[in-house]
Amino acid sequence: MSEFEYFLFENFDADEEAGNPSNPRNFLGKETDALLSEVARHPAGTYAYSDCCDTYGKTLV
Repeated sequence: MSEFEYFLFENFDADEEAGNPSNPRNFLGKETDALLSEVARHPAGTYAYSDCCDTYGKTLV
């Protein structure tokens, strides 16, 4: 599995948005790294959305 570095730029108060589920800081991490690594291992167009959801869960995908 690859480890990714995320550079996030926002123009909002990070403390106010800390609990917002759409805030990328709440879901980017090891699970996301695994998902992105899996997608990158497959040739373009060969990893079906349904397979991705079955493996990593629809919420994360």
